[in-house]
Amino acid sequence: MNIESTQVQVPEDVKKLVNLRVLDLSSNSIHNLDPWIGSFPGLKSLNVSGNKIACLPTEVSRLTKLESLNASSNRMLALTSSQSAVNFGSLRHLRTVDISNNNLSEFPVELCSKDIPLDLLDLSKNNIDFIPDCASLLQVIELNLNENRISAISSSLAKCPRLKVLRLAHNQLRLEDIPMGILENSNISLFSVEGNPFSMKALQELPAYAKVRPLTAFCYPIQPHDMGAY
Repeated sequence: MNIESTQVQVPEDVKKLVNLRVLDLSSNSIHNLDPWIGSFPGLKSLNVSGNKIACLPTEVSRLTKLESLNASSNRMLALTSSQSAVNFGSLRHLRTVDISNNNLSEFPVELCSKDIPLDLLDLSKNNIDFIPDCASLLQVIELNLNENRISAISSSLAKCPRLKVLRLAHNQLRLEDIPMGILENSNISLFSVEGNPFSMKALQELPAYAKVRPLTAFCYPIQPHDMGAY
């Protein structure tokens, strides 16, 4: 079901289509996803990007067949309401989550679960400043945190068993803020850190950088006028 760019609230008839597999509500004027969103037990793809949603309701956890969730370009300050306790661990088929271009100030810990085998978690273009300890529970292959405000990373991130691609470009990281375990003891093979206030040369000179496992790192010197942003 595609209701993209209609600039309307969700029609009541749509809420009755319990056998939906794909629901595209992108680019409308939706402010809230009400409890009815949990009434599609077979839903595999939910796209609510380009709306005005502040957070996701607890009922999203009922979508146990969901494989793709796109909530990018909304007004989300948090993934879920602080008054709710959402068990995203029930979403065991979830592969792709895009929450980019929102206003998240904290890492969405709801997704830190051993039961969610994500291929991609896109949190780029938010206001996240810290990667917490519970990130070690992530079962994600690619984690995109480009264009946030990250200045601290928990060393536990190196313990993510499936993490291969880590994108941290255009943040506020200093070289000393990068846990050496990411270079020495993780499975990360692509590490993107361009646009942070250190040079590729400085990164390559770290003892931890010279390791047996191949690591592709992207880091370009920031320009003097960029330093003011930090």
